[in-house]
Amino acid sequence: RPRGRGCETPPAGPRLRAGGGTREAHGGRPRRNRPLGGIRVRDRRQRTGRRRGRGARHSGQRPSGGAPADGAGAIRRFVRKFVRRLVRGLNAVDFSAITVLCVGDVMLDRFLYGRMERISPEAPVPVLLLDSRREMPGGAGNVASNILSLGGRAVLVGLVGDDEAGAILRAVLAEQGGLSDATVPDASRPTICKTRFIAAHQQVVRVDEESSTPLTDEQARALCRAVKAHIGGVQAVVVSDYGKGVCTPAVLDCVFAQARTLGIPVFVDPKQTDYALYRGAACIPPNARELAAASHMPVGSQAEVEAAARAVMAHAHADALLATRSEKGM
Repeated sequence: RPRGRGCETPPAGPRLRAGGGTREAHGGRPRRNRPLGGIRVRDRRQRTGRRRGRGARHSGQRPSGGAPADGAGAIRRFVRKFVRRLVRGLNAVDFSAITVLCVGDVMLDRFLYGRMERISPEAPVPVLLLDSRREMPGGAGNVASNILSLGGRAVLVGLVGDDEAGAILRAVLAEQGGLSDATVPDASRPTICKTRFIAAHQQVVRVDEESSTPLTDEQARALCRAVKAHIGGVQAVVVSDYGKGVCTPAVLDCVFAQARTLGIPVFVDPKQTDYALYRGAACIPPNARELAAASHMPVGSQAEVEAAARAVMAHAHADALLATRSEKGM
């Protein structure tokens, strides 16, 4: 340990316990955690009767708020409190009378789970011994599934190929109660499928099956017919644009024109950099990278994000814009 001016060893003060305060101040017993934000929280080690192996040395002062000496415990309690508030907020919204039209790129998410026990003699790659598989709707289909989980109903519009992945996707959609499958079958395009190979809780590789061919006029008209047939019975529209070809200008114009006529709000998950395609949206939630690309402005600081968001809102004539910034919040 370095010695010298300013490096003297501090005097050993009373040992702090998990709940704040000293052992001597509470009659030789550690004090339980005080309420944090109005919620009584107990550390796991207190519930099991185990004491901390070592405490923090202070000059006899109690940590502010009665939180435990280690910062990780305070963070865990804050996260639990935040999640409880979030769940209460979601439960307060009644989705039982809401039907949402989900338009966009419909996909099949496929997960193949296995074990890697040897290396292939054909190439220096591992051999995956398949144990199980799981398929679920992805893309706009995942949005529809989330609406169902909140207690609402959903109508799904998108393109599905006439292939094995398309048949599996339709079967999975048919099993979900409250979801109306209004997808358009098309034999000229494959069903968008993302297959993930997973071993030892790690994704080894992902295989994507999709077509980069632009939509034909007939395909766009078929999608518009599906939108017009179902939009009259919904209370909101969600456009999930993954840049896979469904959300063309013709299809978006149809969606916004029909919604504007009926007074139905349209929420857009954007992929295009020209937000004029989403003209009249009720809300657009880009991340920081998408906001920078759409506005051609910096988004490093809070003020820059707000300036870029206002510019994009004015360009797209959107009612609101929600900028998601990862660890910096929204």
